[in-house]
Amino acid sequence: MKFGTPQPELMPGARNAVETCLGVRPGEHVALIADEASRAVAASIAAALDDRNASYTGLLLEEFGPRPMKAAPADVLEALETADVGVMCMTRSRANWVRAWPS
Repeated sequence: MKFGTPQPELMPGARNAVETCLGVRPGEHVALIADEASRAVAASIAAALDDRNASYTGLLLEEFGPRPMKAAPADVLEALETADVGVMCMTRSRANWVRAWPS
């Protein structure tokens, strides 16, 4: 999944998130999950991951059905289970579906 064109004004924060906050190392694999409203942020994080030589699996939540979701989509769970790092870019108003996920 390509999230689109990274936004230049978001790139400093995206690089900081990838390199400093998340500590993603070159060669690691990241699960990058986003909603439509956060697509520009996800695109910028994806570009920062590319710059870091880290691969990613990108998933757009709206492709899995309407929200709020009653359960986590299998593809999302699989991506998180196989990733070294997981990132979720979601707007707060759409986050209520996370409460339904098993812990």
